[in-house]
Amino acid sequence: MAYWEIDFSVFAPLTLKKHIVFEAEKGNTDFSFYSKIHLSDKPFGFNATVTASATQKNKAKIAGRVFFESMLNVLSFNIDEPLYIYEEKINLKNPNYLERRIVEESDFKKAFKIARFLERKESAITNALSWYSKALISNNVIDEFLYFYIVLEVLANKYSSENEYTKNGVKNRIYQVFKDYRLLEDNGDMPSWINEMNDIRTDIAHGNKKIDYERILFISSKLALLKEKTRDILKKIMETKQTERENQR
Repeated sequence: MAYWEIDFSVFAPLTLKKHIVFEAEKGNTDFSFYSKIHLSDKPFGFNATVTASATQKNKAKIAGRVFFESMLNVLSFNIDEPLYIYEEKINLKNPNYLERRIVEESDFKKAFKIARFLERKESAITNALSWYSKALISNNVIDEFLYFYIVLEVLANKYSSENEYTKNGVKNRIYQVFKDYRLLEDNGDMPSWINEMNDIRTDIAHGNKKIDYERILFISSKLALLKEKTRDILKKIMETKQTERENQR
């Protein structure tokens, strides 16, 4: 087994006040493996070097990226800012950040710790965070809407309680998961926003309506609410699962 150093450039509206070096626990088993992390501030965000062990360079690159990107997705959610791993094919929303959040070593350590817990115990949340991050960095209104909605689908399919009602489609499971986690008023009625967002998603997926300028503006006007609801349920489930973990110790 060989050891490799994998470099990443992350475009992000944040700044590091010092060079950061630490070891992060990794792996999807009860055995502890560690990767050394080097983080340095840059005008566009920060550079990172991650150690990875693998028999081949390409495998090391993939392993390093999966490990590092899982942390980035958690950090992106925690600070609610888009974080891009630089790739030439990406068209950045705003590569010149005039306002930058100060991020400390503890923020990265916390994100790595949460990412490992989720990878081992709550893979659905890991998937949901990945889609949430994709929504934050998207330049396309349609894609952004769909990415946020997929987060709701992932969480609803995994974490809604099962009953006769939830057997009848993902819309009902979305309603149920919000109800289960006490994010709805308990009046028995499905909120209008769930119906509306589901209708928009169906129209996009099945081509029921022409995607023209007016339609783009309409969908764009719904993004703030969709993001708010998506963030609320994702945050609540993450906090609940982490609390359950702490109580089991």
